[in-house]
Amino acid sequence: MSPEQYQKVLDDLARSLGAKFGALGADRTPDQLRMDVVSMRDELSGSFNILQTATPPPQVRPAHDRLLTALTQLSEIVNEVVAAAGNAELCGGSSALSRITTSPAADAVRTAIKGLSTADPTHPYPVAAFLPTGTPEANRQLGNGAVIKKSTKGPNTLKVEDNGDTDAVLTLAPAGSTSTALMVYVRAGQTATTNGVKDGSYDMYVASGHDWDGGAKAFTRNCAYEKFTDPADFSSTKSTYTILTITLHAASGGNASATPTDPGSFPT
Repeated sequence: MSPEQYQKVLDDLARSLGAKFGALGADRTPDQLRMDVVSMRDELSGSFNILQTATPPPQVRPAHDRLLTALTQLSEIVNEVVAAAGNAELCGGSSALSRITTSPAADAVRTAIKGLSTADPTHPYPVAAFLPTGTPEANRQLGNGAVIKKSTKGPNTLKVEDNGDTDAVLTLAPAGSTSTALMVYVRAGQTATTNGVKDGSYDMYVASGHDWDGGAKAFTRNCAYEKFTDPADFSSTKSTYTILTITLHAASGGNASATPTDPGSFPT
């Protein structure tokens, strides 16, 4: 290959992989993450095959081979992320990117790219930085009882006890509605009390996990999504009002049964 032809191969690789990393970072749900990380795995495989069949200028052959080795290692990490996304260990793009970009394989790719730029002093071969900067996994939390969204006003009270080891977000939506009336954050092992709930019957949903992404309104690791079997009913009179207590993750005798549900069905 001429230097120009080889540079085009490198440019195409950086452009295609950069697009996949950009898509991954925007993922907000486990389904999106699974789809995009599989697509990244396939793109890595295709890019590796193209690079492997390329014949680089002799001066950069050793650096070329090191890039191939590093991409193989990166593919192994991406395969691990595919599995982690499949079992909801990883649920959001930010945690998946952290897992990939802080790995030794990612460092090996960065080193190989730097090597290509200096292997031939008379003709550097730059490769655009398609790998985002490595950022350690976050563990973002809201304060216990933080109200994420509230569009209800009334005399009733909701108490949520989280007896589990993961934080949770409980959501109320008017029965049959896709619009959230109340979304409240409950830290593991704590109880949150929210006043001002309007009379009515509400569907109840709960999301739990680690690392709350406020922009996505979702947990990025160890996530679970459930809908409660029974609605939450609130009623009041001039002299009385409802105080409803919901217990999550009760070891036994809990008062709120729930079944797994698609995160895409959660009210917004």
